[in-house]
Amino acid sequence: MIIKALLQEQIEPLWHLVEPLLGMAVDITPDKLSTDDVLRGAKAGYYGLWVIIDEKNKDIVAAAATRIGEYPKGNALCVDFVGGKRMREWLPDFAEAMKAHAEHNECKWLEGYGRRAWERWLKPHGWKPKMTIYEMEL
Repeated sequence: MIIKALLQEQIEPLWHLVEPLLGMAVDITPDKLSTDDVLRGAKAGYYGLWVIIDEKNKDIVAAAATRIGEYPKGNALCVDFVGGKRMREWLPDFAEAMKAHAEHNECKWLEGYGRRAWERWLKPHGWKPKMTIYEMEL
């Protein structure tokens, strides 16, 4: 699998392939944002968009949106949204790519957000659950 960060000029032409994959994750919180919001954020430079490409047939099998989270004691690469298929095949390479990207951007941590099922996938790659988020609609 090939893990690739999209350049600004690639976002719009590839969005029709990326959007349904990211939608798998973004749609979990439809009251907070939509894939259109992620697109706007990516075009503005807030989100970095990533694609995971099958080397054999060149299909995009997964996509992710990341951003740099700034904290007083250091920055984190935040992996906000990941969606796609065949995760068993690409997750190890994706985890390494995110680690390298975080180090390149002088981040002290990687952060990820998702359902509890992610724990079993991420734990073998050194990730640990740090907190649970509670929410109440007003």
